[in-house]
Amino acid sequence: MKVIKIGGGCLKDGPAAGKIIKLISKRGEGDVFVLSAFYGVTNILIAGIQKALENEDTIPSVISKLKSLHHTIIKSLIDDGNKRKQLSKDLSKIFQELERYYYGISFTREATPRMKDMIATYGERISAVILSKSLSSMGKQSCCLLPEDAGIITDGKFMDASAIMSKTSKNLTAALDSIITPQKIVFIPGFYGISESGDITTFGRGGSDYSAAVVAASINAEVLEIWKDTQGFMTADPDNIPHCKLIPKLTYEEAAELSYTGAGILHPRTVEPVKKAGISIAIK
Repeated sequence: MKVIKIGGGCLKDGPAAGKIIKLISKRGEGDVFVLSAFYGVTNILIAGIQKALENEDTIPSVISKLKSLHHTIIKSLIDDGNKRKQLSKDLSKIFQELERYYYGISFTREATPRMKDMIATYGERISAVILSKSLSSMGKQSCCLLPEDAGIITDGKFMDASAIMSKTSKNLTAALDSIITPQKIVFIPGFYGISESGDITTFGRGGSDYSAAVVAASINAEVLEIWKDTQGFMTADPDNIPHCKLIPKLTYEEAAELSYTGAGILHPRTVEPVKKAGISIAIK
């Protein structure tokens, strides 16, 4: 079984997400996919917190912007009007929850770390639901497994949590064993887990890479694939040095060092769980 992480750069709009869906339908049966939010969504969610603190009248426009962005993507992915309508109905409940959190922040005039983490996870939750339902509409077997249901347990540190691997491995293995089949495609929202006291806690910005590594190590996956909108680690920044070359292979230590010094290909902590488990990372 592979664990495959799909970044927001590969989910920047409907056509891009459509290409990903086609790849998953051909290559993803029996595998687990850990997802980022659609491109730009996390920024909108976080900016919405500040807007809610300043003026509650801004909240409807934030929710409307998020709905419009996601519904545009859904139109590109699902042809059947009835299935689109049902998915929109399912998502409306999620948007209602999010709206209540924003109004709670506006009313209390306080955005606690707990509330910030809760709101920041909605992008990943929504992308996982949309991609799962899109594949189901194509006749594929797929489902969405939330980290809180999968038992991805963290140390409880808001905005910079770490997974407790022993407990997560036990929980996640049991959860996947009960649903996975050779034909099933499982989507798990990245970026967050749940503390032992029941709080949603995120792994920090870009933390979906780390989430995928935690999942891969927990279930002893054959490989962790990271699907990006770039080839992989390069000898320089390709935006500044067009003739730079791809680095075909790195040690765990080299990949970690490049990530910590700003390479931007992996979240700096991605290497930690898979190194201990001896699982390779492939950038695709």
